Amino acid sequence: MDRIDQNQQYPTCALGDSMTLCARLSLPLVTVDTASTNARDILDGVRDEVGSIPNMYAAMANAPGLFEAYLYSYTQFRLECSLTPLEQEVILLALSVANGNPYSVAMHSGIATTVVNVSPDVVNAIRDGRTYWTQGFARWLDSHMQCSSIEGDRAQSS
Repeated sequence: MDRIDQNQQYPTCALGDSMTLCARLSLPLVTVDTASTNARDILDGVRDEVGSIPNMYAAMANAPGLFEAYLYSYTQFRLECSLTPLEQEVILLALSVANGNPYSVAMHSGIATTVVNVSPDVVNAIRDGRTYWTQGFARWLDSHMQCSSIEGDRAQSS
């Protein structure tokens, strides 16, 4: 088993007031031409729906099971959650900022402003890490988020 070098400098990601180790994974981007049969079908569907294949999806196509599970949970969040599309997009943008993912920040900023009409002031506040928009956000989220769980959905269908 490999040992962790205690002197190695690992990247950190800021999460709230604490710092935590941050892992970055690099995978080759899979194309429709290089994808396995399962991944090819998923990539074709994404391209038909969105018009292109986001890099995150092209990387996840390295593991078709992961890719399929992600798309299922993302679809469940979008369709089964009591949050409005605007509220959902604010959450996804805030998560992208917290994860330090510039690609996702750019994508969700664009969706927020052009698709669901989030105010540019709110988008910029989230992107800049300003906290005035988050006061009471956790309490609000707890009281408003009534999403069905994947386990609950499976149990009901059994």
